[in-house]
Amino acid sequence: MAEPSEILRDFVARLMAGEGAEVEIIEPGGLEFMAPPGVQQSLKVPEFGRLGFGAEIPSDSERVSFESDWIQRLGNVLGERGRLLRRKLNVEPPPLAHPERVLQHGLILGNAVHQLLNVSPGWTRYLVCSFRYEAFSDEKRDGIVKIAINLTTSSPVDEFIPAFEAALAAGGGAAREWRGSGTGIPESWSRERLNKLIRAVLPERIRASLAPFLGGLERRLERDSARLFEYYDGLRKESSRKTRRHEGEQDPEKSAALEQTRVAAINREYQAKVGDLEQKYALKIDVAPIQTLELTMPVRRFEVIVKRRKKERRLLLDWNPIVRKLEHPLCEHSYSSASVYVVCDEALHLVSPEAHASCESCGKEYCRACHPSRCPKCR
Repeated sequence: MAEPSEILRDFVARLMAGEGAEVEIIEPGGLEFMAPPGVQQSLKVPEFGRLGFGAEIPSDSERVSFESDWIQRLGNVLGERGRLLRRKLNVEPPPLAHPERVLQHGLILGNAVHQLLNVSPGWTRYLVCSFRYEAFSDEKRDGIVKIAINLTTSSPVDEFIPAFEAALAAGGGAAREWRGSGTGIPESWSRERLNKLIRAVLPERIRASLAPFLGGLERRLERDSARLFEYYDGLRKESSRKTRRHEGEQDPEKSAALEQTRVAAINREYQAKVGDLEQKYALKIDVAPIQTLELTMPVRRFEVIVKRRKKERRLLLDWNPIVRKLEHPLCEHSYSSASVYVVCDEALHLVSPEAHASCESCGKEYCRACHPSRCPKCR
């Protein structure tokens, strides 16, 4: 696998060449260029020059890295190009010898039963949305999170993303640009529907990606808070000791008033320091979309009936030939997947056990997809 510096070097070389520059790869880890006026202006480079990538770079070269302002320069040149990528994968799904067994292991219902009606060949469109985040506190962290959804079944398939990317990278002629539509291929979701899903799932994805950073942030905050409390608690105790030592020398009322004044001043200063500490460790996160991949491919479509008491609903699930796995349905409250699902009595929503837990006040279980804001019994 190529090193990140080599990937960046090759990308810069292709981009500059595409803009009309003459480029040549040189060792170690660099390239020479002759840039036309447009490239000179957009990338802020001279007409002739060298760029260096990696630990060792050629002499008289400007270093380019992911941490430098070159990322912004390259983004200015790209503009909106590369924001949307459409591909079609021609992967022939194999026949399934035991589809009932696949469904039994792929869909587990805690309080309902399911029945397989049909398995048929079909096509679907996956949407993989990539977002870049920057987290600012006493330190800075950034990263990329991705969300993947099956536009036919609404199944979240984030776990399939590495397999999709590997298939595209190794697909060669099997991965083609896709611009058309076909029978049974779903239309893209509306902006409102897609934004609703993104707003629901993106914060949790970012929290998971930032988990080590957040853990360290909390530990540093707890450490500094404990030190701050210990210091000002010591001042309060010292003030009390001084007051007790001079109890016989001063008027009791005057002594008590002086003690209260000292403690109040210490408490005010302590609260001010706590505010400064909270401001120091306050976390701000900026998020921006960077790329969307539309991947069209064939699947095996499972048509399933879910039964709960006297009600039933039809459910579509796709078996993906790349990962050779049946997708999990969407939890209709959290918009994520689950290992076990609970079916609600009112609308037969499929939700995770946490989204059908008991009310903390009255103890009654209820569906958060039906009642997202409050318990229907005790309100």
